[in-house]
Amino acid sequence: MEIKSLKQTLKIIWENPILWLLGFLSIPFAVNEISLIIINIEKINNWINNLITLKVIRAQFGQIFSSISLPTSVNLDALSRFILAIIVTLLFIYLSFLTYIAFLFIARNLKHSKTFIVPEILQKSTKFILPVVGLNIISFFIIYGLLSLVGLTPLYKIQIPIFVYIIIFILIEVFISFISRYIVCFLVLEQERFFLAVKKGFIFFIKNWLVTLKTSLILFITTILFGLIILLISIGVSWPCFFLFYIFLQFNVTLGFWLIFLFWALILTIVFAILISILSAFQFLTWNNLFLKLSHPEEDF
Repeated sequence: MEIKSLKQTLKIIWENPILWLLGFLSIPFAVNEISLIIINIEKINNWINNLITLKVIRAQFGQIFSSISLPTSVNLDALSRFILAIIVTLLFIYLSFLTYIAFLFIARNLKHSKTFIVPEILQKSTKFILPVVGLNIISFFIIYGLLSLVGLTPLYKIQIPIFVYIIIFILIEVFISFISRYIVCFLVLEQERFFLAVKKGFIFFIKNWLVTLKTSLILFITTILFGLIILLISIGVSWPCFFLFYIFLQFNVTLGFWLIFLFWALILTIVFAILISILSAFQFLTWNNLFLKLSHPEEDF
């Protein structure tokens, strides 16, 4: 991706705050592959180690059978809160998928007409919810299913260094993640049938694997820069607040202490949410612009 194109994308996001909201809703899908590897490397190690020794499976079955009992009473208040939590969670997941798909149409509209109407795009995106959800479920089972088969076969008895399993896990996860991005593009933008989209997404990644890795690296560096910005803002806001904390505590002004604390927490939360939302929108538009540029090189984007 050209630096000029990235700057233009960031400018468009900054000038359209509605993209911040969409970026916030689609945060669960805004995961850079390199960041994911670095953040979860220890978890991957522990998970695979437990998988190979079958500790997790034994523990899970033990918990299942030990927890089987007939309920003596029903707490309606707790049950209603539980149902409400499930509804809210499902609603957020639905909105996340919807905005994830919407960013594809937004990227195409921005490339052609420089305008987009969010309600129309969201309505158009609804018919692609099921295939995209299905693709994510399939990707999950491919990633964890293959490794589970490794753990359930006699291979786990072979003294293979744990880093070999970690490398296998990382390669499978990154490979599936990149291909899934392009499959969604073919499903939504090209409106291909599911299996044809899978085939084209796989071929598209193979042909463009180098530029895909470069783009992922650029987005990873961008994520680090956003993290540094958040850190600097946090330090800048925290120092005067901590000074006021000290003064109010010295004079035993409890109300002032809590007012400053709430103000400090509110400012940091707002800044963090805005920057993460902008980063999320930036990642989606960058990936989608890359697909449009590579899949339609004859068009003047």
